[in-house]
Amino acid sequence: MRQPGASICSRRTRSDGQRPCPSCSGTHQAQVEDWEQVISTRLVRLETSEECELGTKRAQLAEPRAQLTQREPALQILRAQLRAFEARYLHLVVTPMAELDRLQAELVEALVRTERVNPILRKEARRTREQAGASARAVRDATEVETRHPARTGSV
Repeated sequence: MRQPGASICSRRTRSDGQRPCPSCSGTHQAQVEDWEQVISTRLVRLETSEECELGTKRAQLAEPRAQLTQREPALQILRAQLRAFEARYLHLVVTPMAELDRLQAELVEALVRTERVNPILRKEARRTREQAGASARAVRDATEVETRHPARTGSV
């Protein structure tokens, strides 16, 4: 095997993969491979300024990532509590409001039947019907969402 610092064969590789060596008049493919291994193990790769900056940025990012990991369970709990609140709100507020809109529309429609000539009442009847329909759709949509994604906690 060649010593580090000795010349390495610079001639082209022969068809059998062996390199002729002018200093030893022989072939030494294995010796050249050993020399390449010695060179590769002794080389130290220097970091570029971009790689150094990237390492600094990664270190700075490690703490916020750890905080995020710690806070995610609390976020899941808050989301579950929000879903429970929304379900309770739907039951206690939105559904009765939709019923109130429906009753108000019926009342105005009854008034229109008694006073057919009043254009203001007709316009109000149309508006209250549209409002009652929108409220009913909102309750239906919210109920569908609630049945697909039920709240995971009992109360807020």
